[in-house]
Amino acid sequence: MLVVPLTGLVVCLPDGGQPRQLLNSSPSDFNRLVVATDSLDSTKSTGFYGQSPTVNSLLNKPLHQTRSFWPMSFDGPLRAILQCLIAAQWVCAVGSCSIQDWNAYIIVLWVAFSIPVSAYVYSPVYGVRDWMIYGVNISLSSTTATFRSRRSMLSALLYLSPDKYEPSGTRWIDPILAPSEDRSQWEAALKAYMMTGDAGDDVKAMYW
Repeated sequence: MLVVPLTGLVVCLPDGGQPRQLLNSSPSDFNRLVVATDSLDSTKSTGFYGQSPTVNSLLNKPLHQTRSFWPMSFDGPLRAILQCLIAAQWVCAVGSCSIQDWNAYIIVLWVAFSIPVSAYVYSPVYGVRDWMIYGVNISLSSTTATFRSRRSMLSALLYLSPDKYEPSGTRWIDPILAPSEDRSQWEAALKAYMMTGDAGDDVKAMYW
């Protein structure tokens, strides 16, 4: 009964007991698009679009670890102690169940309570959502779209890119779609559509 609260205390000491913060939380007028995909041949991609400091802090930079009362030099010994306490929990659980005393019933009830709560009542997804809303003040909305072709998907991602009008604004597509005459025609038609709102029905039917 003492090992569990001691484990929680040791977990709290290195991290300060506070949720991590963005490394850069300053507002910015510059937006950024980051595309994540399983592979260069994947037909599914995820685009993260928003203010540059926020997107960078969530995806490309480590979060700021808040520390309130413990020096960083003690992290190594604390992690070793934490590993011992976690192992001690397993020893206590297996030992109490093997002798079938009253501790075994408490452990079974606690596990039976923890699993559905962590899976359905307050899952890690809800924890991350609440951290983003209340911890770092980020408003996030998600949209899912199904495209007829991968070229249509790339067109939508390029449309969201803040660098789409730059000379090198389409370079990120090179590993996915090699430069060619057909790609140049597609890019020209897409940029014409983004600037004028029209690129011709035949061109749109061909590319998206």
